[in-house]
Amino acid sequence: MGGFKLAALASVLAPVALLLAPNALAQGQQGGPADADSTSGGSSYGSGSYGGGSSGTSAPRGPSGGTSPGAPTGSQTPTQDRSGSTTGRSADRTNEGYSNRRDASPWEQRSLQRPVYLSGRVLTDGGEPPPDRVVVKMNCGGGARPQAYTDSKGRFNFQPNSDHTLLAIDASVSTGLRAHAPRTGSFGRMSLFHCHLIAELPGYRSDRLPMRSASSLDRNDVGTIVLHRLKGFEGHTVSLTTLSAPRKAKKAYERGTRMLRRMSPNYGKSAAHFESAVEAYPMFADAWAALGEARLGLEDLEGAKEALIRSVEADPKLLAPYAPLMQMALQHGEWAALDSLSERYLKLSPSSAYARYLSAAAAANLGNLSRAESLVLKMRGQGEADKLPQTHLVMAMVHQGRVEFEKAAKEYEAYIGVASDPNAVATVKRVLFDWEALQIIEPRNEVLAGSP
Repeated sequence: MGGFKLAALASVLAPVALLLAPNALAQGQQGGPADADSTSGGSSYGSGSYGGGSSGTSAPRGPSGGTSPGAPTGSQTPTQDRSGSTTGRSADRTNEGYSNRRDASPWEQRSLQRPVYLSGRVLTDGGEPPPDRVVVKMNCGGGARPQAYTDSKGRFNFQPNSDHTLLAIDASVSTGLRAHAPRTGSFGRMSLFHCHLIAELPGYRSDRLPMRSASSLDRNDVGTIVLHRLKGFEGHTVSLTTLSAPRKAKKAYERGTRMLRRMSPNYGKSAAHFESAVEAYPMFADAWAALGEARLGLEDLEGAKEALIRSVEADPKLLAPYAPLMQMALQHGEWAALDSLSERYLKLSPSSAYARYLSAAAAANLGNLSRAESLVLKMRGQGEADKLPQTHLVMAMVHQGRVEFEKAAKEYEAYIGVASDPNAVATVKRVLFDWEALQIIEPRNEVLAGSP
């Protein structure tokens, strides 16, 4: 292959690695709202170790001082008059001149303005509340979106898709998934017949709870999600160090946890309580993990990473700190760190499909093509890859590394057929378009219809 083609290939392969980090592409292309693990003020993501040694700190940091992002403010809705010109007429202005629509009655307007709330409970198959708080997710096609945490009795209550901070912290949620959400229709009703709920807790498998419809005028008790303990699970969801924590540290930890479990979490106050807990008991692994989560809510990346690493050091078998550390490593393309973290996590929780995908992505980017291929093929054999379209990108990278561009193109085509993120699809189509121009793959006219 000529030098020109090799140079051109280098320029089109680079964007593909970004697709493995779901939020990075959206930030780079459209400059959307900053995710919880994005930096500000030009600061860069730290390059410290991930729990493999000393974090370089021996005392907890002070309060981060950040605030959780507020809700967007309202604005006028531009409309068009019959001449086609745009006006600044307020969206709630009605009965002005001729209109071919029926204006909502005052009763309907009031019902439309009321939010829909869903409530329910999560229990283990033994009828007990989970040993730790659980993330409740809703799937309405295309992927599961985090909605709320359970309280100490396993109860949850949420307004669908309202906690944008929780969505931002979960890096497995892509921009396309965030845009796919049920909406409230006439008379304050929300159709949820195509949706189901699951509960996410390491070491457990969740039943799927099908949903119907909900109304702003009803209580909307959706029922109970049941969790089943997995076999071969060595990690734990509650650290044994918690049993040894002094009373003062436990009290501070409980106060911080209550702040985090609110429908609108107070990340600043919860972080302060967790800092008091770890100051009183530096080996408090659960408190360190919770402090990391609170700092993520405050968009304090360095502080979050420091706290999560301290949690791993205090109790290497506690699973809670691994997930956000893996997501941060994925987000910033720190493949060596991701490879180490995902491998350790899989030893503690061998059935984690997402950790297996992360391990495959890290291996592919580190040039370990055989390992990446083996992990993806295992996922496909167990039916796990269907829920993670990014596995097609990993296999495409494997074939690219072996200069098997037709095979790589087929993986990209498969990804286009199932992906829900329009930005990622556009990037993949651009790669295929460039490959066609370089004449290293056969034309794909139907797949690339409308591409540049």
